[in-house]
Amino acid sequence: MRRYYYRPRFAFVDLAVGLSSLFLNPYRCCRKYFHVYGETPLSTFQPLAEAAGMNASDVYVELGSGRGKTCFWAALFTGCQARGVEIVPHFVLLSRLLARTFGIRATFEKKSMFEADLSDATIIYLYHLTDWRPDIPKNARLITISEPYPEYRIIQELSVVFPWGKTVAYIQTKF
Repeated sequence: MRRYYYRPRFAFVDLAVGLSSLFLNPYRCCRKYFHVYGETPLSTFQPLAEAAGMNASDVYVELGSGRGKTCFWAALFTGCQARGVEIVPHFVLLSRLLARTFGIRATFEKKSMFEADLSDATIIYLYHLTDWRPDIPKNARLITISEPYPEYRIIQELSVVFPWGKTVAYIQTKF
């Protein structure tokens, strides 16, 4: 908490996300949509963002943004424009409400990742790989967890820690 709560807006939004779990269990919400839920810890996400060179000129898109924590972090700690794409309507409503309430430069779309417009994205985060191959812009960086997409060139591999254990994250770009 000390690592990120020195920014009051982030502290308030993170506490609000946590409190929302008392009324809206994220695991139960996802079960309704046959969707698996899990969050990337900020202590794992921060090194990924730094390795990808995330800064204020980036457009960060998270495919499967859940409750929006990494989007909020990216917008507040790097100054980038953040966009979450999420299929679970409760998460989108919560994230939109928090972004508007706390004046955070993040938007949230209720869409499947298959429908997401990535044309302006410079950094894309995709935790769960699928058979779908995103068409990313030429100079964009794609961050994936546990395995890379074979169609993309690996720029960097990082060892990362999740609550379930250690794995490798890949920062990739188009060939």
